[in-house]
Amino acid sequence: MLKVPNQYDAFISYSSALNGELAAALQRLLERFATAWYRPRTLRIFRDYTSLSASHDLRRSLEDALSRSTWLILLASPEAAHSEWVDREVAWWRENRNADRVCIVRCSGHLAWDSDASDWDSTRTDCLPPSAYDLFTSEPFWVDLSSAQTLKLLDRSNPAVLNSVEIG
Repeated sequence: MLKVPNQYDAFISYSSALNGELAAALQRLLERFATAWYRPRTLRIFRDYTSLSASHDLRRSLEDALSRSTWLILLASPEAAHSEWVDREVAWWRENRNADRVCIVRCSGHLAWDSDASDWDSTRTDCLPPSAYDLFTSEPFWVDLSSAQTLKLLDRSNPAVLNSVEIG
């Protein structure tokens, strides 16, 4: 498949306060997923620290990258739930894209779906930003990487990680 220049397969939204190293490891894993070590990467993943250049307008740069991304990968954690930037990124996505292209990766904290309300249970969920509420119309399938708290566990040889990573 020929990619449009500057097109991203996914945009990783995360709190750099806690999930910076995990985001970097996940980016490397996704870019090399199902690719031999001697081949070029097969996926282009946007992560702010590796994909942004200096700019006078950070918000516009991030929105531009979001507009060129096929998927939004939200690294959910209590820190991400309180991050102004993560909330802005999710808010942009919900206004401009479909929720069916959002992948939630729980890094820490709790996720609980309320079937009666068809939304996240705000009394038991502590790792999503406000913009993630009312984003889905039914319970989404989410990836649980909370057990991969060390970078060594977030490795291509870890079966739990391999079973969780798929972008299609």
